[in-house]
Amino acid sequence: MVKVLKFGGSCIEKMDKIWRILKEEKEEKIVVVSALPEVTDELYISFPSRDVEGLRERHIAMVERMDAGEEHKKAMISRMEQMLLNAKRAESLDAFVSYGERLSAMLLERYLNSKGMRATVLESDSLPLITDESGEIMLEECTSVKKRIKEEIMKGSIPIITGYFGIDEKGSIKTLGRGGSDYTASAIAYLIDAEAVELWKDTKGFMSADPKIVEKAHLIEELSYEEAAELAHYGAKILHPRAIEPAVKKGIKIFIKNIDNHSEKGTLISDKTSEKAKIRAISCRKGVKILKFSIPGLAYTKIPGKIIDDHYRKGDLIYAISTSQASLALLVDEDCEERAEEIKPMRIENVALIATVGYDIGMTPGISADVFLSMKKEGINILMISEGASDSAINFVVAGEECDRAVKALHRDLIEVKNGNE
Repeated sequence: MVKVLKFGGSCIEKMDKIWRILKEEKEEKIVVVSALPEVTDELYISFPSRDVEGLRERHIAMVERMDAGEEHKKAMISRMEQMLLNAKRAESLDAFVSYGERLSAMLLERYLNSKGMRATVLESDSLPLITDESGEIMLEECTSVKKRIKEEIMKGSIPIITGYFGIDEKGSIKTLGRGGSDYTASAIAYLIDAEAVELWKDTKGFMSADPKIVEKAHLIEELSYEEAAELAHYGAKILHPRAIEPAVKKGIKIFIKNIDNHSEKGTLISDKTSEKAKIRAISCRKGVKILKFSIPGLAYTKIPGKIIDDHYRKGDLIYAISTSQASLALLVDEDCEERAEEIKPMRIENVALIATVGYDIGMTPGISADVFLSMKKEGINILMISEGASDSAINFVVAGEECDRAVKALHRDLIEVKNGNE
């Protein structure tokens, strides 16, 4: 059995725990890493000046805290200085930002070596992990990845792969979007025919709601692929939305595990579905706005298609669409740029998308009624509804200031009272 273990940024700061997990793992293993927490944000901000001083100080401080021996630490810092010089020469933003993962991978490799564990960094662009121009991994084009990884495993070495980026067919570095290391891990699992992916984070797993909003939120031990993908798409930051896609194609199990307590069960994501339809989790996405286009007979023209196509071509992610004979409403990120539309849209700023997620809830009579009755009881107005596209999600939009209150009410009425804790 081959297993892919991905360690998030907060886990990289706990290399002693990573070492213990890898030491106890008896199966063949591949590691994927993220950048340290907030490093990617810092790189985006500092790209115009190529100022890497903050990055240097952050990583040196981490090295100094390591239990690795002075000679190993000096070697780490020396290699880090070389890498930072290369970062300053990066021609593109994506190439510059990739150094967050490159530094994490190098430090983990050297740390494991200092503990007597053989490990080798394989940078994603050298495998190569091929993407299209938008950052989607082109799985069928990554023909050399399996051979390259297997070569290291046959040498008795643990491959450490940089997450978050790949390289397009023109040779340019392309990032995969925030949280993209999850996507990398799932793609690697697909390419090497792994049986499982473990995503190690500083959380227990998928929760029934954001614990920062809902005090009684509880761990969900099992989710279907579709349920997890919907939760991720609609705001659950624990998982990159596209990480599910490669796993689904080969039935690869995904485990979300807690770095601080590796004996905890965490969340298993697989093709298994619940025995009965019920709402299992509530997620929310803040920082979105509605663009509403209105003219009489709009539905009978080609304008809606042109508007939607224009937004997709320019890289805007549309979270929900609602139509009528005279109107088209799109839900997009608040920082979506102004477009030269054929019809100037009315903008409704500061709204939040709420998603109720669970097996077959969209096809089960009464569940939608329960959702909207909860909002009626709470006195929360619904600005837009998107239902029917997925059997596993019922989505709607409320004013931004109503988001937390809506999530609390739905969790109370539809999970705590109706379903009981799982």
